Amino acid sequence: MLLARGRTRGAYENVLVGVDFSVYSRRAVAFAERVAPDAQATLIHAYEIPFKNFLSGRARDADISAAERRQIDAELRREADAFLASLSSDRSEAKVVTQEGLAWEVLRNKAAEIGADLVIVGTHGRVGVAHALLGSVAQDMLCNAPCDVLVVKAW
Repeated sequence: MLLARGRTRGAYENVLVGVDFSVYSRRAVAFAERVAPDAQATLIHAYEIPFKNFLSGRARDADISAAERRQIDAELRREADAFLASLSSDRSEAKVVTQEGLAWEVLRNKAAEIGADLVIVGTHGRVGVAHALLGSVAQDMLCNAPCDVLVVKAW
């Protein structure tokens, strides 16, 4: 599903693709290649650290230690490299940006920051209780993105 925020002014030039390193993300990257093959593409992975405030008994607003941050960054880099290696498109050389935060918020802010004209996200297609409990990044992007949004179902 494509939601156009305004009149088309030509080919997409700056595309932001939300990735979670899953099959759904690979499908979103493949669509980016088909819809905007010549566009500058940024792949972004938003993440949250579960129970971050409970780590080492830190206060509510304290951040994790530098060592913990390095460990998380290294793991994310391994995941990103494996994801890029799994792609069968020209985007396999793309840069993956990782940023801590809620997925829809990170995507929205990054799209505005880089002046994206299209955000592409994959969807799991959950409904009912699963959707209510897990939320929907795709739905949030359709409601809040500063530019066009393409939602891609993996199957």
